Amino acid sequence: MHLIDVKAKLALRNITAALVLCVPALSSASPFNDWQPTPHCQYLCGGFYAPPTQGYNDKLSLSADSIEFSLDKTVYLKGDVALFWREHEIHAHDIELIQHPEHRWDAIHTNQPFLYQTPLWAFYGEQAYFQREPEYMRLENAYYRYYPHHAHGKASLLEATKTHMLLLNADYSTCHPDNPTWQIRAKSIKL
Repeated sequence: MHLIDVKAKLALRNITAALVLCVPALSSASPFNDWQPTPHCQYLCGGFYAPPTQGYNDKLSLSADSIEFSLDKTVYLKGDVALFWREHEIHAHDIELIQHPEHRWDAIHTNQPFLYQTPLWAFYGEQAYFQREPEYMRLENAYYRYYPHHAHGKASLLEATKTHMLLLNADYSTCHPDNPTWQIRAKSIKL
């Protein structure tokens, strides 16, 4: 029995290695456009996800069509909002930027579609809450990418910290969603 378990684990490890070397993006309805096909790829899915290329800036950079400041330390950014901070890139139509006395900003909230990208992750959802420290994100009706594993999927609810992600009513794959070779669907997925 133990020998069979070891062989199964080794076989799965080889499949995983093959998937990581050649993998995919979401359909045309997806907010992402990062799938790079590899025509001569001998592995399962025939391509890979290209992570976003962005620089690192320690200063917070904000842009919006209009900005309103309130006495409760909340800043309302409206219309074509873009926020860049370190390796984080955030885009939304409207967001609330919640300030903390010890930090320049503490959290972001929006009821509008929200795009968040780093070199490791990309998330897109209908409603979002992002907390700076400790790093935490909650998205509803979310699409996600995890670039180191060339993974993508959708979830009705996504909660992420710096080290873990919980997906509810979700799917997970490394293949192009228009023609997936394989896909996992579950009520709960932990990454």
